[in-house]
Amino acid sequence: MKKLLILAYDFPPYVSVGGLRPNFWYKHLASYGVYPVVVTRQWSNRYGNKLDYVAPGYSPNLETEETPFGTLIRTPYKPNLANRLLLRFGDQRFVLIRRLISAWHELMQYVFLIGPKAGLYRGAKQYLKENKVDAIIATGNPFILFRYAAKLSRKHGVPWIADYRDPWLISNNQKPNFPANMWLAFFERRYMRNVKCITTVSSFFKTLIEQNLPGKRFKVLPNGYDPDAIERARVIEQGSHNLSIALVGHIYPYHPWKAFLRVCNQWLNDNPGARFRLDFYGINIPEEVEQFLATDCQALESKFTIHAKTPNHLLMPKLANANLFLLFNNYSVVHTKFYEFVALKRRIMLCFTNDEEAIQLKALNYPLQDLETESSRIQEELINQTRSGINVTDRDHLYRVLDDCYREFETKGFIDCNPIGEEQFSRLIQVEQLAKLVEEVCNEQTMPTVERIS
Repeated sequence: MKKLLILAYDFPPYVSVGGLRPNFWYKHLASYGVYPVVVTRQWSNRYGNKLDYVAPGYSPNLETEETPFGTLIRTPYKPNLANRLLLRFGDQRFVLIRRLISAWHELMQYVFLIGPKAGLYRGAKQYLKENKVDAIIATGNPFILFRYAAKLSRKHGVPWIADYRDPWLISNNQKPNFPANMWLAFFERRYMRNVKCITTVSSFFKTLIEQNLPGKRFKVLPNGYDPDAIERARVIEQGSHNLSIALVGHIYPYHPWKAFLRVCNQWLNDNPGARFRLDFYGINIPEEVEQFLATDCQALESKFTIHAKTPNHLLMPKLANANLFLLFNNYSVVHTKFYEFVALKRRIMLCFTNDEEAIQLKALNYPLQDLETESSRIQEELINQTRSGINVTDRDHLYRVLDDCYREFETKGFIDCNPIGEEQFSRLIQVEQLAKLVEEVCNEQTMPTVERIS
């Protein structure tokens, strides 16, 4: 059985979409002949919000645990001064000082072994002193893990794989001469000199990454859903007391969330007494949304709940109780939750495909360039392909959709949804492909000599 060292910063118990991918590898790779050794940081989850990302670990010692799935190494985490100021005084004080300190650490970590993330390198280095592995994979972001993987690969003579959950140089696509992006582009090329293969979640991301790394070997491993979590949740029926719409995850500046809420508020004003609920899970701007509801959407305010970040195995049953899922348009990128929504067999509402305000928000805030070779309507196409929902054109169309869905809900007590082909999105397919890739890179010839990785 091949042994794979996995560098994964986001990892349970920390609640993040980024942690789902390596966690599923960890739980299932052994079934495909690869023994996983995960190196992550200690997560204390003491706050239940964004502060958990910078909160200190729970022990000054490295912890190693052998489990039925593999080996799990949790490294100590000590926040830098900027993060300590944030934890003690909140996000409204010492803003400039915190930004300067964070920027210094962010840039200098590519030159020196500094910063709170360096604990993963030290933990992996300590493990490799007494244990051999056949390959290394680092999943980013944070992309500094690629530097650590490149150093460990060269030092121990084992191949490594770079897993891009997102492109490293997203903003570089729009501002190629911006000094920080030139700095990062230089180090990306440097660290990728000895990489055996690059994996990423879509052909669109592959094309973006290739702009700075031409000629590299790629393998697309799409995201998907956890079949075990979905099977447990599928026995839960839709709620029948209120027409319930659920949204999960970050709200980005190019998402037309205000337009969506205004339409819901107007629909409620026109339909007083309607049995209606809106649930937002783990959003990143709860205070801003609550303030907007209080000032602009009073009819909706009492029917709206913001839920804290919830571990995925606990979130799935809550989502299964919903009647509809809301997705904002990510254009060229598929939202990770799309796959779970399809697998749960709940109708998706994609907002919007051709709304004036949404188009303006995209022009101002969308960080990715459209590519001639890749679709900028990928979520629309997948919804049509799987028959899993409604591509909502604009605000007027949304109002009609709410009308139609409410009539169906009142008549049936649920919202019908019978998608097709959802099995293709199981993460087990992704894990099997990764296991085959690990086998391939391990069986290839010895790596050529490369320049020293600093």
